[in-house]
Amino acid sequence: MKSLSVPQRLDKVGPDDLTAQLADGAGPLSMASTTVTTNPLAIPQALLAVISWSHMNREVVTKFPFDNEEEAAKKLQRNTVLLTAILMADKVTGPGGADVTVDAYRAALAALKQADNIPASGSGESVGSERAVIAADHIPPLRAPRGLYLHTSDGPTIAHEAVEVYAKKLIEIPRPVWPLGWRVMGMSPVGLRHDDRFAYDAYDLGKALFELVQNTHDHARSNALDARYTHSVRGVHVRALTQKRARLMESAAQQRDLSEYFAAFPSGSKPTTMGDQLRFVAVTVFDSGPGLAARTLWKSGLRGNARPEQELRAMLDALRKHDSGDDDGLRGLGLTNVQKYLTKVGGYGMIRSGRFRLTRDFRAHPYTKGEDNSNKWWGQLAKPSVLTKVRGTAFTMVVPTRGGQHG
Repeated sequence: MKSLSVPQRLDKVGPDDLTAQLADGAGPLSMASTTVTTNPLAIPQALLAVISWSHMNREVVTKFPFDNEEEAAKKLQRNTVLLTAILMADKVTGPGGADVTVDAYRAALAALKQADNIPASGSGESVGSERAVIAADHIPPLRAPRGLYLHTSDGPTIAHEAVEVYAKKLIEIPRPVWPLGWRVMGMSPVGLRHDDRFAYDAYDLGKALFELVQNTHDHARSNALDARYTHSVRGVHVRALTQKRARLMESAAQQRDLSEYFAAFPSGSKPTTMGDQLRFVAVTVFDSGPGLAARTLWKSGLRGNARPEQELRAMLDALRKHDSGDDDGLRGLGLTNVQKYLTKVGGYGMIRSGRFRLTRDFRAHPYTKGEDNSNKWWGQLAKPSVLTKVRGTAFTMVVPTRGGQHG
């Protein structure tokens, strides 16, 4: 039996190879203590590979040091792949075969409690380049973190009034109470000014995040039959990146449209030099649910026997549902606000769910109301390749930040 592992450097293994290995594999999963990658699509796909593995497997093997809970929690906040694996596992094995489950679990819970929101630069917290806020649905105290839910006297909610957790148009807001959209934009190393542009950019991002997270709450905590999962995670993962254009293009060599997106980043015109430093945030909303197309297929009577083309059509239908809603409808599942936002900022999007990975350069292929959504999501392919089926869904947004390019 081939051993299963997630390497330290994700760029050395293709995401499809990693997914095929883990999703169809059986046995313990060996996890590196740190995870490194330049490609903004690598970690989201690694997360789904681990989630898919956990559907039938429950033991993680790692050399990660858990002996100091406080230090371990800080490190886990910057290793979302390992943190997610621990949350989905029943057993964690350390060096020499030692059972470190209790220590690993305590560190993971401490990491989630300390990181129930995304810290912004200048907030007084150590930011780093990677952070996540995660809801662990099988752990009662961690089902509704403050970074994702509005906490009221009646309990946590993600109904329409919870949008204030994600998006506000006010210019002057103290950093400790920034909504999520502001915090995510604030992960960027670019100097931030409290002006109209930043406020509106952050507001639009917050609305997009609200729609995506609300979607996970409504549709990802249970399977297509509405039976709750015994283990379930949902979260927002953020990376703030500053990398040379050439390195980003090299890391995206297997994803042609992403490589070309970076080649003309951020304006859409060709670069003057490959040595330019590009700045952006990569934001992923992920879950361990049944997949974007699952409920549509189930209601159509296709219970596990859908053909790839039927699944693909169901995914595209999900992308355009509720397209007639008002601009601030925030209706969930339609994902139209997300696509409008990425068009507005000239962003890039990826959806990995089921047997497909859909990608789109919204600068080159802007969203239009009522569109068919067909080949604009193909990522310059004749048609999307049929991939190893994953459990869960990841929606990644590559968002240019202010001063997205400098020499």
